[in-house]
Amino acid sequence: MKQVSSVNEVKNHNVLLVKNTLRSMENGTKNSVARLTGLSIATCNTILNELEQSHEIIPVEASVSTTVGRPPKSYRFNQDYSYICCVYPVKEDGIHYLNYAIIDLGGNIVNHSILYQEKITLHDIELLLDTLIEQQPKIDTIAIGIPGYYYDHTVSSCAVEDLNGIDLVDILEKRYQRNVFVENDMNAIALGFYNSALEHTDFLHSFVTISFFKNNGPGSGIILKGGILHGCNNFAGEILYLPYSGGEIHEMLERSREDVIQCAAFALICYCSILNPETVVFTGENITSDMIPEIIKQASGHIPSTHLPTVRYEYNYRESYVRGLAELALKKIFS
Repeated sequence: MKQVSSVNEVKNHNVLLVKNTLRSMENGTKNSVARLTGLSIATCNTILNELEQSHEIIPVEASVSTTVGRPPKSYRFNQDYSYICCVYPVKEDGIHYLNYAIIDLGGNIVNHSILYQEKITLHDIELLLDTLIEQQPKIDTIAIGIPGYYYDHTVSSCAVEDLNGIDLVDILEKRYQRNVFVENDMNAIALGFYNSALEHTDFLHSFVTISFFKNNGPGSGIILKGGILHGCNNFAGEILYLPYSGGEIHEMLERSREDVIQCAAFALICYCSILNPETVVFTGENITSDMIPEIIKQASGHIPSTHLPTVRYEYNYRESYVRGLAELALKKIFS
């Protein structure tokens, strides 16, 4: 945990502690919040009063009580206090579209849709955001997913060519005066799949998602100890640049089913030998579920079976994409 020193830092730390505690509860009183946070009742009372005035928490009607006297005042976290806007562009089979979702502070989808475009430019993203913010002024955080990476204030290697070479965060923060962050598409998708996997297990040390999207090269996202592994300059997971045998990677993926399996097996072998992940999820339109046994078979010719991860296929990555972006935004807001 980050060490806090100044008075303002201490106060901000305590406010976040109270918010996160109420987020984890159906409702709570100042006494229960004080007990769970370790803060004094007086400190909790002051923070709760401030949060009630700003409408970040809402008083809850007391249930029927058999105790004598006035029941203690109870509060719940206001999930509708502000919203997160998740936007990600997609180019598929020559069709361009912008996916967007409005998410509340509980991670619930308030609204989502797809906007088809002739092409996608920065101006198109701004027009969409203009409309969404006008319709929903509570939007306070903007999360943009891109098929590329953002490093040193610059978008690079992005399949949406118009975004390459620009500081997307700076442009959008200045335009909208809101918190903005940009994340690689595969990192967000991997985080979404990872969070879904945690619904069936307590912990996964290392988790990898590998994609073979139609008309795009392969990509991947790595979750290590619960967090995205970005690498020293956000380049981790760019498996497009692996030395695939058999020719140029884009041509191989269009050539035959066997070539796709060969490329997927090679990527799996690389991850097994370097990262040794517990789980690998394949996704994307160029991969089908019936390929997975063949991919594992090819990989097992190079990697001992005891070191092969659990491997599975997931067709619907779009839901996980939004879920990953929302999770990243919530983490930034509440940490």
